[in-house]
Amino acid sequence: MEGASNALTITKSGASGSQFLAITPRPPPLYHLHEEVLIHTSYIPRRQGLPTHSLIYSRSLLPSLPHSLHHRLRIQVLSAAPASLMQDAAAAITPSARDMAFVNNPFSSPPSAPGHGTIHLSLLPPNTPRLRTVHYQYPLKLVSPAPVRIAHGAAELIHTVYLLTYGGGLVAGDVIDLDVILESHTRLTLLTQGSTKLFKSISSDVVSRQTMTVTLAPGAALCYLPDPVQPFEKSCFEQKQVYNITVPDDPGLSRGNLCVLDWVSNGRPANGENWSFFRYGSRNEVYLCQPAGDRRLLLRDNLMLDQRALQTSVAHRMDGLAVYGTLVVYGSMFTALGKHFAREFKALPRIGGQKWDSGSDDEESMTDPVIVNRLKRQRMETASKVLWSVASVRGCTVVKFGAPTVEAGRRWLWTMLSDEGSIVHHFGERALLCLR
Repeated sequence: MEGASNALTITKSGASGSQFLAITPRPPPLYHLHEEVLIHTSYIPRRQGLPTHSLIYSRSLLPSLPHSLHHRLRIQVLSAAPASLMQDAAAAITPSARDMAFVNNPFSSPPSAPGHGTIHLSLLPPNTPRLRTVHYQYPLKLVSPAPVRIAHGAAELIHTVYLLTYGGGLVAGDVIDLDVILESHTRLTLLTQGSTKLFKSISSDVVSRQTMTVTLAPGAALCYLPDPVQPFEKSCFEQKQVYNITVPDDPGLSRGNLCVLDWVSNGRPANGENWSFFRYGSRNEVYLCQPAGDRRLLLRDNLMLDQRALQTSVAHRMDGLAVYGTLVVYGSMFTALGKHFAREFKALPRIGGQKWDSGSDDEESMTDPVIVNRLKRQRMETASKVLWSVASVRGCTVVKFGAPTVEAGRRWLWTMLSDEGSIVHHFGERALLCLR
């Protein structure tokens, strides 16, 4: 088919059952146009003898779009061209290509809501983990660097995803909704590139929210050790983390494993802030999910700091603490880590139980490297005034800790986790990046 004179000529041809469009002459520059229509065609073979520009310089007009087997053609309509030209151009598209124009239109509305993201780590045959999906919408941003292999086992490929927000934090009313899916025998490390800032809210009724739902298949493992959340003065924030651990059909198979950290600081002490937000809430839930779909609650840990609900201020209740956090450990992969925390907590000095000068009743045990490291850490805890406790709840090891400075809490966590070694052994040094 051909358009009117002084307009573009659009020729529909076919060869060996294929259809393509040829466009002559070359359309004028974009700034001379009054209208334009975006269409898609099948791959145009060069061997057909078409002029080069009939491939419609899609890379020059649309350099930011990815190259694919379907070339995007801009049929540009001049003011002198008849109105029927646009209809003829649309009629020249095959039905499948017309449908593709709506699906791949870069100017269409995003398919998901703002702040929604998905991370899907799958296992390709024979035994290769791959990030199947990393999708996000503003204000959420996900960055996935190249995976790393742990030194002691070339077969273990560890993927890492950084959880970021545009501007480094959440403004009043922002909503983040992240879904994380780990298939069997995959390992994922979630990190941040700094503390998540919570900016000032116009009132206590305007709340920023963040929700993360993690589904772990049998044998999967998650390590989530982020930087602390930093709520600014008059901020209002609530978050919820739900961890669904799937029970395998075969009782001999291992369940999912997780080591997750949730901690919050007192804000910006340099600006005079000290737990000066309107409200901060954080909830962590761990469920066992049966293959039939039933769920059983293992752990629910809920922290709510609300200035309006307390007779005294949050700063007064914190009694000098600048950071407060919770570490949750579950699964056979981290059994040794849970026992390490319980053992070290039991070995803390008790009145009448140990010597206060050395922390030990047996001077000969001072040659044991485990005892030496323990005494060194205990002296550090005493000097930095770190407080902590540990408990076991339905197979979950829950560690609560507080410190008068963020760096003191960070240094204590890094010491405890690096001395035991399970995190580095199963996930590599990168997993402790936020605690250095």
